[in-house]
Amino acid sequence: MKTFRRTLTILGITAALGSFSLPAYAQETDPDGGVIFLEPDAEVEAEPPEIILDEETVEEPAQTAPRAAEFYNQGVELFNEGDYAAAINQFDAALSINPAYAAAYLFRGAAYAQLDDIDAALVSYTRALEVNPNYAIASLSRGVLYYELDDYPRALDDLDRAITVDPAFVEAYVYRGIIEAELGNTEVALEDFDDAVRYGPDYAPAYLHRGLAFRALGNLEAAIIDFTAATERQDDYAAAYLNRGETYYQLGANRRALDDLNTAVRLEDDNIEAHYNRSFVLTALGRFNGAVDDLNQVIEIDPTYIDAYLARGTLYAETGNYPAAISDFGKALQLNPDSAEAYNRRANARLLAADERGAIADYTAAINVNPSYAPAHKGRGDAYAILGDLPSALSDYTTAVEIDSDYMAAYAARGRARYESGDASGAYEDFSRVIVSDSLNPDVYYYRGITLVSLGDIAAARSDLTKAGDLYLEVGEPDGYRTVIDVLSRL
Repeated sequence: MKTFRRTLTILGITAALGSFSLPAYAQETDPDGGVIFLEPDAEVEAEPPEIILDEETVEEPAQTAPRAAEFYNQGVELFNEGDYAAAINQFDAALSINPAYAAAYLFRGAAYAQLDDIDAALVSYTRALEVNPNYAIASLSRGVLYYELDDYPRALDDLDRAITVDPAFVEAYVYRGIIEAELGNTEVALEDFDDAVRYGPDYAPAYLHRGLAFRALGNLEAAIIDFTAATERQDDYAAAYLNRGETYYQLGANRRALDDLNTAVRLEDDNIEAHYNRSFVLTALGRFNGAVDDLNQVIEIDPTYIDAYLARGTLYAETGNYPAAISDFGKALQLNPDSAEAYNRRANARLLAADERGAIADYTAAINVNPSYAPAHKGRGDAYAILGDLPSALSDYTTAVEIDSDYMAAYAARGRARYESGDASGAYEDFSRVIVSDSLNPDVYYYRGITLVSLGDIAAARSDLTKAGDLYLEVGEPDGYRTVIDVLSRL
């Protein structure tokens, strides 16, 4: 069964939408996973729900014993206990007595779905709708199954049908909004979530998904308000804390983000996304050991979680543990040998470890996987430059900026290679382009300054070098400032 995963751009975190579970009489569906029991202690009702009968319906004879409802109720009990195969047997028995028992088809479909017998589930849901075309929950159930099969047109048709029958069907609006969001129709999805909130003002998942739509549209403040509303209506709603924490992270409110992610982990200690995303917040707060601990937990829960190896490897590289970093990127490549990103990150670690040849091999592997992967071209150019192979470096830098014309780091690197190759005019052009994009980069002012010295424009050189010195002081780089002063003293 498909699990809905919503990509979150900054942390790369995901918030899962669990497989749909069918409601019994005393339950309602929860689009964020599982079943919410409205009356936990309620007995299973003795009689089936009222259904609409047509002329083809075979009515249950009054003298039938045991009555179909008894088999049905036994099936519901078994379904709720998770014994789906036994539940199917009971629903079959009910249907053998009353072939027009829509609720039995509905639950049998849900049981088949839980057993991943998708074809049988679709047959049962469809039969329920043939018996009762106005059975809104059956339309929802089949629509959700089509959604999980990525058959969005059929899913939307069924959800439209459910809403037509029941215009206040909150869960149907939520699922329809989820599909529209996945199709990129976020504004349309927002309308559905608005309706879900209007008809279900106490339904926490409606606020969660509307918050996600607001965030996708860039309205982070509105997203925070909705995630908060979700937690107010369901104080143990881990997904709401998770997503509010991620949104606080986007806003730079790392302390608040950490509080929310701590709550998400407390509520669901085995929540991979909560641990994974908390590692990024801890990294932003300079708590690298805690971040590694969270990533260790992710890998312990799911040893195939490739992003955790990539993130942990990056942390190791940034803290100087290059062998551990290279090992983690290697594990990521074992899981996905076609990951250009994993090759590129391992190459970066090798470069930091002064293994330029090994780095070039990995950058080349990344390029072979994805020839348009600009960071690999730029990284390989750096490795060639360190080895003194400036023609090869210039070739890679040029390819990088041809792939991504806004890749300022590649322009800066090409500028340095051009300067060292004696192409002062080309270097000046590259450095000037970077300064237009980033006017606070002291390194680029420094390099343009010494390039201007080569071009004979001493006045302009002094201006750039003075600017570089001021910026080095602002960012706390005294070595850079001293280098600038030394160059200025020799002009």
